[in-house]
Amino acid sequence: MTAELGYAICAMANLPATLSEILHTAQFHAWLEDPLLQVDEYGLRLRDDVTRDEALSLPAIWPEGRLFNAAVDLRWERRPDGHVHLVAIADSLPATFREPTPLPLTRVRQPYGGADTEHVLLWGQRPSNAGDEWSEGRIPDPERFYPDWKGPRAAIESRTYESEWRYDNEMPPAVRIVTRYLGFIGAYKAPFDKRFANNQEPA
Repeated sequence: MTAELGYAICAMANLPATLSEILHTAQFHAWLEDPLLQVDEYGLRLRDDVTRDEALSLPAIWPEGRLFNAAVDLRWERRPDGHVHLVAIADSLPATFREPTPLPLTRVRQPYGGADTEHVLLWGQRPSNAGDEWSEGRIPDPERFYPDWKGPRAAIESRTYESEWRYDNEMPPAVRIVTRYLGFIGAYKAPFDKRFANNQEPA
């Protein structure tokens, strides 16, 4: 299983057209960051309900973020010169993300049990006495968590790739590991493995 990683440096005036090339589906997940608290009082929002129309506007509002689903993983960061640095992972990239040539990605790590994806646990859990609120001592505001996460934990579904990476022509290539975000799981429960029952180690 392969994919491509490409990037684009985009002026704000060209951002809507560039985003339209890469964001095709109707619904997206979003990881939104505002380190200087200029847009959001908490500096972080995780969302599971972003329509395509809203997705096209978010990179112009939030300084950093990530829009993702099974079709595409798009990251952005606003540069000091006002341009936006876009990095996209998809099975096939549009022309804007193909100059320079995209980095080919090869699926590298088959997760335990033979599934096609991995799961990255997010901070926080829903305690039995907390009603509808999530709790995480290091992140005191539960509104940062998407309210439809049913618990006991939430996870990001991801897929891991590798690619040959050359820093210059004088050095041998290195291996670059890339994680592609695919979606949220709001009621994540780790698969139970009988081999670990009663604290038994797998053979």
